[in-house]
Amino acid sequence: DTGWRTLIGDGMALASGFCWAFFTVYGVKVSDKYNGLVCMFVGFALGTLLMTPVMFFVSPGDILAIPVKVWGGMFYTGVVTLAFANACWYGRTFFLPSIDS
Repeated sequence: DTGWRTLIGDGMALASGFCWAFFTVYGVKVSDKYNGLVCMFVGFALGTLLMTPVMFFVSPGDILAIPVKVWGGMFYTGVVTLAFANACWYGRTFFLPSIDS
């Protein structure tokens, strides 16, 4: 039965969307004060610290069974594509003024 696991995952995805919206809206004020790279580093570091306990909900054998190539792909996806793209996104707020509606 995967019903509850799916529901928990859906809830985590929904919470992630709310967190991203909050981060995007209120992050502009922070990025006006600090560099975009600093904002993204702090955001990803805090996200990593907060999501690390989630790894304890799966059995250790599942984590150890993940091949090194997959870990490398996750690292590449997280650091190179996501972190760099988000740093560029918040970096633009340093050079472009925010639009108030």
